[in-house]
Amino acid sequence: MSPHDSISVVSIKVSQGCEMARWLLQRGGLSFVEEFQAPLLHVIATRAAGGGNEAPVLVIESGGAKAAFGTLPTIIDAIDGLCPAGAKVYGETEAERVAGKAFIAKVVPLFGPWMRQYPYFWILKDPPLMKPLATAGVPWWQRLLVLWFYPLWAWLLRKGLGIDTQTVAAAPAQIQHALDTIALELAARGTPFFGGEKPNGLDLVVAALMSPATFPPQFGGILPPAEALPPTLRDFVLRMRAKPGGHYGLKVYDVARAC
Repeated sequence: MSPHDSISVVSIKVSQGCEMARWLLQRGGLSFVEEFQAPLLHVIATRAAGGGNEAPVLVIESGGAKAAFGTLPTIIDAIDGLCPAGAKVYGETEAERVAGKAFIAKVVPLFGPWMRQYPYFWILKDPPLMKPLATAGVPWWQRLLVLWFYPLWAWLLRKGLGIDTQTVAAAPAQIQHALDTIALELAARGTPFFGGEKPNGLDLVVAALMSPATFPPQFGGILPPAEALPPTLRDFVLRMRAKPGGHYGLKVYDVARAC
């Protein structure tokens, strides 16, 4: 990138997708500005930035032109293109990059809406826990709306995320399937990480996207400690941490993410 380029991310501080973008940019040594928004209210900023209803939106300005990327695959592609040699997301050689892109295309769908629906369902029931998570670093008017109109905001957020009894009932099995699939993929490779003996960009993507199931202490945004979670969610997270896939995700954070 030239000195005149700029990178910004419209972000939600608790979001696993935003954590992924943040972590990949940091890994690549890329300077960026992160603009935090409250869940649900973020839509105003993501649309204004050129994205859709989802966060993150990655905005790259270069030579007077601006490009916005609003889906996880396009964000990963864009960051990979910005990263210098030695820090590419997909790998360095042509063979590594072909395999890396195929891997990302296969695993990203595993971490669908259920990964956020399940923790949100439980944490939204606990306003003293949810309010600080939702309002950390956000514009003042969003903070006031969440704090003053919490019941309405929480109801609208549940609607926006598609949280209902059916999705919540199905989510644990879908999350476990995602972690089990990752564990099987890793076992087939016979290495501690997808990068081999140490984590690479693929590992960061996977570990970040599974973070709603593991609540890693080194999460780069804001998450409560597991022991502070509502009991049902806490017990689920502890079970997911104990699974091979969850243990792997936490190990990536231990090795590759500074507190």
